[in-house]
Amino acid sequence: MPWLGGLFFLVFIVALWRQRYYLAMILGSCMFLIASNFVPLFLPRSQIIQANSPTLTVMTYNLWYNRHNRDFSETARLISQIKPDIVLLQEIGLDQTWQLQAELLKLTPQEPLYIVCEDHRLEDYAPGSELYLTYQHDQLFPHRPGAKIITLQTIISRYPITPISTDDTRGRAQKTIVHTPQGIVHVWNVHPPHPLSYWQWYYQYQRMWWLSQDVTMTKGPLIVGGDFNATEQSEIYGLLHRHLTSAYRESGWGLGFSFLLIGNQMVRWRGSFMDIPIMRIDHIFYRDDFVADNAYIVPQSAGSDHLPLVAKLVWRGR
Repeated sequence: MPWLGGLFFLVFIVALWRQRYYLAMILGSCMFLIASNFVPLFLPRSQIIQANSPTLTVMTYNLWYNRHNRDFSETARLISQIKPDIVLLQEIGLDQTWQLQAELLKLTPQEPLYIVCEDHRLEDYAPGSELYLTYQHDQLFPHRPGAKIITLQTIISRYPITPISTDDTRGRAQKTIVHTPQGIVHVWNVHPPHPLSYWQWYYQYQRMWWLSQDVTMTKGPLIVGGDFNATEQSEIYGLLHRHLTSAYRESGWGLGFSFLLIGNQMVRWRGSFMDIPIMRIDHIFYRDDFVADNAYIVPQSAGSDHLPLVAKLVWRGR
């Protein structure tokens, strides 16, 4: 939508130059409507936060499974620099999860690390185990006609975490409970399909509608984050925003583009790849047990086609 507003502005200038004032008036109205959605992101916002309140830093990060040659030491360094309490990962394979865990333990061997893949702890996927062999069997023929490369939803936490379920009919939501010092928090890691056609959009909308119903029926502190494959102007975003608060909309600054749609594979500058984020489809939502103190996009992608989104949430009344 911001790019469309920029295009309207260029045509608006041409319309004034050619004295097409009626067209300029229509374009000006469109620009005003678009700007009204995004100007608040550039205005100062203040939150009422109680001093010394405990915080919970959440990071969502699509690792882009198709980059098989990724150096996970770079990914681990990026995560360790941010020091999130909870990391929501999308598009990561099982072997890649083991690699990432090894790299994180090298950097922070003294810190506790709890990892859940889908609805099992990572230890349950130990090489040679039944779950691991089942997963590997699904991966044997990734290039056969009609085959689908399977990726995992993974959550990394500094606090003990209990896996609940992973439900494809709910936007592929990985549901867990994180046991923080302030109490339990329901944490959901979401990655619905791309809406690249009407039927894919309907498929996405139906599953996210069911997820929104789960939100209304879940009691207690709740955080829902991930790669939603939907911008703030989409119906998908609205389904959750009517029940939960968006961390970036509440406390982020700027447009916060996170998705490199024409990113580092396709655009070169002086022999090196460029990252060009053009929209934000990664979001973190929370219930009013929290207030967002800060939300921002990390400017490094570590080889992914997404930039990580980080939100610092403050417990309300704790």
